[in-house]
Amino acid sequence: MSRSRCRETLLYLDLDNFKEANDRYGNAIGDELLCVFAARLRSAARDSDIIARMGGDEFAVLLRDVGTKSVATALDRLFTGLRAPVLVAGREFALKVTGGASVCARIRPLKKPTCCGCRSL
Repeated sequence: MSRSRCRETLLYLDLDNFKEANDRYGNAIGDELLCVFAARLRSAARDSDIIARMGGDEFAVLLRDVGTKSVATALDRLFTGLRAPVLVAGREFALKVTGGASVCARIRPLKKPTCCGCRSL
């Protein structure tokens, strides 16, 4: 694999309206929603992916060993697993997620400085 090829993508996911549900129905319901979300995320992820709860209702997912062309496929797989409603304590909740993705960009190191006035050391 060339060092200049991208192989990782970092996703940052946020559960929309989680605070309102947590405040309205209580921490026990909120905790269960977080557990269901995390379980679904883990189920949709590959063994090589890394999932972390960053705090509150925010999660990060490091998609390892994905090329830039397969990022969309990986995102579709993850979001498909999160779309179904959640039933907690007799109430149905829709998990709505927003987020962003950052695809790595590795740059080959320069063999020697190229700017004017630079000297090789």
